[in-house]
Amino acid sequence: MTNMAESLSFDILLSKSQLYISQKECTERGLLQTSKWLAEMIIALDDVLLSSESETCQLVDPLFASELELYLLAKSYFDLREYDRAAYFTPSAKSDKLFFLHIYSKFMAGEKKKNDDRVDTHNSSLAPDTENQYLRELRAELEKKHADASLDGYSLYLYGVILQKLDLTSEAVDVLCQTLHVVPMHWGAWLELSMLVTDKDLVGICQTVLRFQLVMLTL
Repeated sequence: MTNMAESLSFDILLSKSQLYISQKECTERGLLQTSKWLAEMIIALDDVLLSSESETCQLVDPLFASELELYLLAKSYFDLREYDRAAYFTPSAKSDKLFFLHIYSKFMAGEKKKNDDRVDTHNSSLAPDTENQYLRELRAELEKKHADASLDGYSLYLYGVILQKLDLTSEAVDVLCQTLHVVPMHWGAWLELSMLVTDKDLVGICQTVLRFQLVMLTL
């Protein structure tokens, strides 16, 4: 019995480290179900703390490092289009990256439900009136953080998209310009802005930022 017990013993820290590595490898290769399972295993070991010297803990943002396990779980749900579940696990996100994932998950959950409702009605005349049920809630949450200047470039982008979907065009243009100040290589923000700037007044709003960013992109 002793020999059997010894043969079954394992290093829990090493095991958790290997779970991290395998989860990353599976995510990068699109093995989403396995990635989700591994993330669930990692979160189940949240009381097992890896050392700061561990390769998996070498992150630029210490705040994100403290939320990494939750991020891996939520991201695996997100990749499988289980958006409601991803949002459910991240309401108290503190780091920029996890907060973005929370907001984006909720936004996508609303988009998915909107599309499902359109299919269920079997009536195309109802489609234009269908709205993402979370848009106004998300706007309120992002508006508060925007007022505190606590949104990073990616959350600013999503805020701009939500404002655009609520037909708040001038506000959306302003926020998307702010996005490009922070992340000038965000091609999605450029595309959204190009669809909104349709008259001279709006061109005047974002002319300066666009000129600056165009110079940056040619460097």
